Parts: sequence; structure tokens; C-alpha cells
Amino acid sequence: MGIAFIYAGTKIAPLHKIIAGYILAGLSFVLAGFFLAFAFLASDYWAMWGVFSFITGIGATTYSLSTGEIKL
Repeated sequence: MGIAFIYAGTKIAPLHKIIAGYILAGLSFVLAGFFLAFAFLASDYWAMWGVFSFITGIGATTYSLSTGEIKL
């Protein structure tokens, strides 16, 4: 889910695709923080696992954008 969010956002951005990817990654990390806080409050371990997977996808995609592995 994190991969799809960052990749789709950078593909449809008309200008400054790399900067748009970084901004989307930052917003995604904030969103993931909110999700993780509510997962801790509810003690929902599957939701926590989903948030950690989301964060991993965001990080991997942002790293791939910065190194040029993903062609835009």
C-alpha cells in the first residue's frame, strides 16, 4: 500500500517528481504514526503489523526514488 501511494503520486505529478515523492513520503509517515497510535490504543497487533509493513513500503520506495532505481 505504501509503495502504490508513493509510486502513483510521483507518476502523476506534472513537475518536480522527486520532490513530490519526498513530500508524499513525509505525509505517509505522519499518517502511519496516527494509525500506529490507534493500533496501540486498541492493542490490535494485526493493525500494528500492517502499519509496519506500510512504513517499510514507504521507506523502500523513497530509497529507490532517491537512488534512481525507479525511472520516472
